[in-house]
Amino acid sequence: WILFIIASSQGTIEIWVLLALGPQCFLAVPFRWAVGAIVVFNVTPVAVAMVRGADAGEIAPLAAAAVLTVAFSVAFGHWVFRITAQSYDRASLIEQLSQTRAELASANRRAGVLAERQRLSGEIHDTVAQGFTSIIMLLQAADADVERQPEAARGHLTPALQTARENLAEARALVT
Repeated sequence: WILFIIASSQGTIEIWVLLALGPQCFLAVPFRWAVGAIVVFNVTPVAVAMVRGADAGEIAPLAAAAVLTVAFSVAFGHWVFRITAQSYDRASLIEQLSQTRAELASANRRAGVLAERQRLSGEIHDTVAQGFTSIIMLLQAADADVERQPEAARGHLTPALQTARENLAEARALVT
């Protein structure tokens, strides 16, 4: 501000400097402070002209320019703050979306694991468990016939052995 007073007292073109300072104020400090700084910066050339003893014809355009510059700067600053707030809101929403996606992916993995467990359970029940049941029944039949009809008992052992081999192959396929 002191450098700006010096520049104003030297008669440089303040309006262009003010148009550059306005956005910088809104980017550097909170909105209310920025509005205050804009008003101070824009009143400075008018005050410097009054101190130099300028006439009303010289002060009027400076005052009009100050009012227009303040209005433009406040409107621009309000727009900058809105855009910044929207950016923060979007960043927050993106973070929430990322978390939700991660949770959804985790839930999908758990559901997939559960579905695979249920599928394997059904496969084991439908193939391996039934095969073991067949083997048990064939071995019980062979046991019942072993003393009375040894040939019939051997006839039960062959399908039991074949079923055991098939079950072993099925169990290996399920594990794979």
